[in-house]
Amino acid sequence: SKHVDQFVLEHGIPKIREIRRTFENIPLARSWEERVLKRMQVVKDSKWLNRSASMAPPINPFGNLAMRKPENRAKARLNNAGSGNPMFGKKQQRVVCQYCNKEVSVNTFNIWHGDNCCVVNTNSKNKAKNRNSGSNNPMYGKKQEVKKCECCSKEVSAPNYARWHGKKCKSNLTSSVGNTGSGVYNSTEGSI
Repeated sequence: SKHVDQFVLEHGIPKIREIRRTFENIPLARSWEERVLKRMQVVKDSKWLNRSASMAPPINPFGNLAMRKPENRAKARLNNAGSGNPMFGKKQQRVVCQYCNKEVSVNTFNIWHGDNCCVVNTNSKNKAKNRNSGSNNPMYGKKQEVKKCECCSKEVSAPNYARWHGKKCKSNLTSSVGNTGSGVYNSTEGSI
């Protein structure tokens, strides 16, 4: 910390040092030190040199911060392009499900097809996915009621009309939404 560095500059390195415990790796040592500092309440007591009870995780110099630089992103893109990509020239094996006749990759087959196929197994993982598709969907073949907004003249479904149109329409000059300037919605500063 800056406080400890300043103390060392003014008074030199402390002559008395005490090793209370040793650890096999850094994360264990850091978590133990954080617990000790919190229990001793070093932040509240001025007699302690350490003024912080929480330990920030170590920064990985090769992590996300390095990848924010455009030159590093370009280099990574080139390294993984074409023959540099570990999947270059490889194709996943395709399998046809004997029950539904769909051609899928091996991984997809293991999860959703074969003995798990919803055509033969009513308790399959895939059942929920297909339960409301096609003619099984309660809205299949039905048309939603369409309403025309009197403010903006758009034709929308009844649920959308109730939520966004009518008295709430942006084109309605009497609505609070319509009277709010566009700068409020486009502004990234402050809050509404």
